[in-house]
Amino acid sequence: MTNKKIVLWKSDVKQILNVITLTLAFAIGLFSLLNINNIINQDFLSFSNLFKITDSQSQSRNFVVIYNFVILLFTALGSLLWNYRNISKLQIKLSKYLAFYISYVGISAVSFVLLNFFPYTAEKTPVNLLIASAPFLVLMLVNTIAESIATNIYKKAYPNYKLYLTNFVLATVFKWVLVGTLSFALFAFISINDTDLLFSNQNPFYVWMKQNVLTHSQSSVLITVAFSFVLVAYVFTSAGQLLISKQRNKLLNFSKSILSYMLVVLASFSAWMIINAFTMNQNDGILVNRVPAHLFWMLALLIDVLVLGAYTYVSTSKIIHSFNQTTKGFVLVFTLVLTTSILLTFKMFDRDKFNNFILVLLAALSALYTLVIWQLFVKQNSSVSNIIAYLILTCLAFASVLEGLNAKLLTSDPQNDVLNNGSLLFKVADLFIISAVSFGTLSLLHRALCWTKAIVRIFIYKRREKKTPKRKRAKWLKFLF
Repeated sequence: MTNKKIVLWKSDVKQILNVITLTLAFAIGLFSLLNINNIINQDFLSFSNLFKITDSQSQSRNFVVIYNFVILLFTALGSLLWNYRNISKLQIKLSKYLAFYISYVGISAVSFVLLNFFPYTAEKTPVNLLIASAPFLVLMLVNTIAESIATNIYKKAYPNYKLYLTNFVLATVFKWVLVGTLSFALFAFISINDTDLLFSNQNPFYVWMKQNVLTHSQSSVLITVAFSFVLVAYVFTSAGQLLISKQRNKLLNFSKSILSYMLVVLASFSAWMIINAFTMNQNDGILVNRVPAHLFWMLALLIDVLVLGAYTYVSTSKIIHSFNQTTKGFVLVFTLVLTTSILLTFKMFDRDKFNNFILVLLAALSALYTLVIWQLFVKQNSSVSNIIAYLILTCLAFASVLEGLNAKLLTSDPQNDVLNNGSLLFKVADLFIISAVSFGTLSLLHRALCWTKAIVRIFIYKRREKKTPKRKRAKWLKFLF
């Protein structure tokens, strides 16, 4: 097998492993969300008492359920994230990395099984939280081993390897000090054998925490300073590795890996929203007396995803870099105006307040996503386009908050009045949305007008050029594309 074929084969295997990793992440996220009713055991903690902390029993039950959910879901998805990131930037042979790949997938699988098939119930004791924490600790250990091997590989690449190694060792020590301290605190906190007594005065560690940590005593200051010192030291030594290695693109590449992975996780959340939209009980909460309007925001979401998908392809390819800054800014503002206009068009039907809130929230999230992608992959555009883009995002953020308040989603007695007049209500939230579209549209019209003038001048120039072939090229031509 030739070297070229070996390289292609390795590239294909990496792509296959990445596809498997992302597929597992999507499946874990979607299944866990669909299984949320079983994960949060209704006999132990009903949804009506979720985040309720009015008494010690509610605080204790919320803590164990939320901790169990967060630590296991984070470990299941986090192990796949590190796996995806390592494969994308693999520096060792695939055969040697296979053990790490199996380890990451195994950790994710164990966390997924514990989360979905062994939920926290009334029969369990707080000690079961140690079992839930075990996959996370194993993940930290596997990460440390993988980073150690990667550091050894870079030995010949760094002229100041000893300084790099020193920072790596210190960062690893500080990291494990933090993990060990938090693990010991968790063990001491849950050592009492009754879940409902975790936040009561019968728990010695909780009493000690209130007296020495949650107060302004001398002990609390010393504990806070010591913990903060270790945390800051870990951050500085980790940042030192990046500066010493002089691989500043490493941070950007890591950010891109996280972004692409998070898009898959968000896709699983979107799929859950779409599935859940058709299975909602319309007699619960904000859906009381609600005319089903799922079709409106779901169609808007579908069209929005298609537009943002095309925008992402252009932003991450070499196409965008062939344009000048003015044209790049035009692409950014045009995408923002297009997505906002699509969602505003669906909002004009005014089916109900909940539907309106979802549409405006989608518009704000789309604008945020557009700017994040731009900053990661393109960055360069005109200052005017930058200002317009942030104005649009600010207007949509205010509009989404106002629509949420208008639907009374944050009150104990939510209302979701149905609006059947079919016209756009010029409320304050609508004014923010219209302002966002107006800012962008005016910017696009101004740029289109400038380009139209330039095209006319080119046409006139070419006609004159035929008469005077030696005429110099007009200076204003450089402003067109």
